[in-house]
Amino acid sequence: MAVGDAFNLDDIVASDVIFGHEIVRIAQQACGTKKMVLPLGRVGLSILGLFVPAMKEEPLRLSGDKYGKYIGKIPATKHAEAIAATICELQKNR
Repeated sequence: MAVGDAFNLDDIVASDVIFGHEIVRIAQQACGTKKMVLPLGRVGLSILGLFVPAMKEEPLRLSGDKYGKYIGKIPATKHAEAIAATICELQKNR
């Protein structure tokens, strides 16, 4: 490892790929509610991107190779577990 080499949290790879509709389904199950969610699609996101530049960014997939090389395999939390735990914490802090 080179002096000054940095590791960012962004270098950690997720356990697997997840789509927006799956996030919504998991969140609704964790909340116990079925609140309406309106998908924006590509056109909606493009229009929103005119006002919120971050919405124009493309998804980024990270390999985690740098961590694996120097530190070893990092365990990843499954999305369903992470989303449910996050919602539980948010509901506790209401």
